[in-house]
Amino acid sequence: MIHNPEEGRAEIKEIYYQKGFRGELLDRIVTHIISDKKLWVETMMREELAMIPAAKSPLSLGFSTFVSFILIGFVPLLVYVVDYIYPLGIHLFFWASVFTTIAFIFIVILKSYVNELSIIRGVSETLFLGIIAAILAYLVGDVLEQIF
Repeated sequence: MIHNPEEGRAEIKEIYYQKGFRGELLDRIVTHIISDKKLWVETMMREELAMIPAAKSPLSLGFSTFVSFILIGFVPLLVYVVDYIYPLGIHLFFWASVFTTIAFIFIVILKSYVNELSIIRGVSETLFLGIIAAILAYLVGDVLEQIF
C-alpha cells in the first residue's frame, strides 16, 4: 500500500469491481478509499484479508476471560468447599465430576455459539483438549508425587 500505491489502488478497484461497481462510480469509490489511509487499511483488512476489527476492547475481553476462568475453574472445587463448611456426607469426587461436566457442556455451547461452529465440532474440540489436559495433569501429578 505505502510502498506500491498503484498496486494497492488496483486491488481496491478489483475488490469493488467484483462487487458490481463500474465506470465513474467505481473510480470515485476507489479514489475516496485511498484518499484516507485509515479507511484504506480497514478496507484492505476487511475485504482482502477477511479480518474484522474487534468490536470490544482487548481490556474488556481479557477481564471477561479472567472472570470466566475463575468462575468455571471454581466449579470442581465447589463441592469440596461446601463440604468443608457444612459436611455433606456424599461422594465428593463423583459430584465434583458431575458439576464439572455440566460446566464443560455450558462452555461448549457458549463456544459453539460465539465461534459459530456446530455443537458437534465444539464438543469434539473441547473433548480432545480436555483429554489432553487431563493426561498432562495426571503426568505432572505423578512426577510431583515421585519428587515429594
